[in-house]
Amino acid sequence: HGTPRAPLRPELQDSYSYGVEQQFGKLVRFTLEYWEKQSWNAGDNEQFLNTGILFPIAAARGFFHGMNARLDVLPVAGISSYLSLGKTRALFQAPTVGGLQMEAPEHAPGERYPIDHDQKLSAQLGLRYEGAPGFAQITGRYDSGLVAGDPANALGNPDLQFGLAYPRRDSEGTWRVAPRTICDISAAR
Repeated sequence: HGTPRAPLRPELQDSYSYGVEQQFGKLVRFTLEYWEKQSWNAGDNEQFLNTGILFPIAAARGFFHGMNARLDVLPVAGISSYLSLGKTRALFQAPTVGGLQMEAPEHAPGERYPIDHDQKLSAQLGLRYEGAPGFAQITGRYDSGLVAGDPANALGNPDLQFGLAYPRRDSEGTWRVAPRTICDISAAR
């Protein structure tokens, strides 16, 4: 016995992308893109507990849009660089079907909520030298924080205990992973 559930259906979507790219002289190129997507039966996966087992799910609707910008400085005397910035808004609209859904739904039908692809700002920066003996490069990345679950739901779970210090509520009241910046330096002969 159980409550009948709506079946999973194929995802349908309308996607649009608008962009410009401009070369400035022989050394600098700038690219700007705006994109948006609306979907019906928006597909995703639900992880079973803390295993590698995934079950398909679908939200009634998905609303996604974002912007990407990139500045490239083309190689001069072996030195090149780039700066890339991105912003993604990713919302699902309840109800969600599929998965195991062993607990009550988190969102009321018609309610929109951010999903884990939603991020206010991501940025990458790279500086590279390439010459006869080899190369050297420095890269960096900043992430403002992806959507995360309420850390209270992970209390007492030894597999998730390590991450309890990282989620923070943003200005909209959404739990997000704390911002991070990482750098990488590499060289080879």
